[in-house]
Amino acid sequence: MFVKDNSITASVGLPTITATIAIVFTVHQLY
Repeated sequence: MFVKDNSITASVGLPTITATIAIVFTVHQLY
């Protein structure tokens, strides 16, 4: 169960971090 939760966290967390970086970068470029 712990490993499964870790896998879910990784599969959800990494794209979220990537999207956040992309949004921050875009906003920084615009402003």
